[in-house]
Amino acid sequence: MRSVEGRVSEVEYVERGWYFIGIESSQVVSMHRRVFELLQDLLKPGIIRDRLSFDMYLPEEKDSFLRYGYRYTPNAYKPHITLGRTRSMTTIPRNELLESITKRILPHRLLFDEVVVFEIGQNGTLRRKLHSEKLI
Repeated sequence: MRSVEGRVSEVEYVERGWYFIGIESSQVVSMHRRVFELLQDLLKPGIIRDRLSFDMYLPEEKDSFLRYGYRYTPNAYKPHITLGRTRSMTTIPRNELLESITKRILPHRLLFDEVVVFEIGQNGTLRRKLHSEKLI
């Protein structure tokens, strides 16, 4: 296999307290779609859906969550690196320090050398690795 490349875009605030670094990569989107196609029959809605408010979800994110238990599959997926989540779920203005991450700390070009399929935990964490595949 070969490596997959991407470019850093911007620091994004996503409603409910999330901060992401956006990644532009058609290769990552294609890989995500392929993995989703292979595993979609195994995905199940989470038990928390009855307590969840969808007020800040886009329509495709709500549909994805109700069908698969995760809001960013398949058409709602945007490649990203999760920086973290704030304790408050209200909108928090961008911070200059966070925005400088894309310019100073991270390279503008990223090289992905492994794909990992995992069971998702609280706040999107890796609960359990199911499979990994080296790309190079």
